Amino acid sequence: MPWIRRFSPMNRGKFSPVTIDLPADRIGLYRNVTSAAEAAELLIGRWPSGRGPKYVHALEVCLAVLEGHTPAEAARSALVEAAKEVDVYVRG
Repeated sequence: MPWIRRFSPMNRGKFSPVTIDLPADRIGLYRNVTSAAEAAELLIGRWPSGRGPKYVHALEVCLAVLEGHTPAEAARSALVEAAKEVDVYVRG
């Protein structure tokens, strides 16, 4: 996502890794997400069709982290909740 690149590496919102298994990926192929920027890219580009309120909240939190308004771990928590909302396997 080109818009993600405008944020410096210092402001990409690094957080402790979380592993996501998206149905759009091949079975057994997991994605390790380690920042708000990666979470936003995943939510925008690879998310399954179920996009409920927790999905919207996760996108909003990722943006707030990238803008420096919210701690990075909030993006991680929001991503995990969005994954649970659509029954996506989460590890970590």
